[in-house]
Amino acid sequence: MSDNIKQKNNGDFELSITRELRQRKNPFLRPVFAVAAIGALFMILGSVLQMAAESAKDTTGMTPAFQAMEENHLTVHGECVCIKCTLQISDQHHRAIRYRADGNEEKVILLQNNPSMDMNSDYFCNGPTPVLVEGNILTTNGLRILSATAFKAFPAEHK
Repeated sequence: MSDNIKQKNNGDFELSITRELRQRKNPFLRPVFAVAAIGALFMILGSVLQMAAESAKDTTGMTPAFQAMEENHLTVHGECVCIKCTLQISDQHHRAIRYRADGNEEKVILLQNNPSMDMNSDYFCNGPTPVLVEGNILTTNGLRILSATAFKAFPAEHK
């Protein structure tokens, strides 16, 4: 008999604990905790987005070498070079702009002759001269040529 009493007491104990647990409310169902949990999620999401935006920024603090405004319009900050004197890839003198593109890749784009611009040949043939050029890209015979609409050389910074 005593075994039956123990089993009955054990069963009563389990039932009482089960009833007690069912009567307790989930703390996350309370409005204060729900608001706090949602706020924490927003803070985590915001910090992740902020880190992503900061990693996308240019970390060097410099302006990019070029900015494509339209498909055929280009602003380039690079160097004036002559493809004969400086680059030594041709037998004829021709003006070009050398700049660094995405991934620090060096690119050269030919510059269309424009007598109305102050494109002194000394900027090109006497070695690289820093320059800021804006213009439209023309494609002729498979070559990309920059037709300058604005040209500003910085000979004082000449290497």
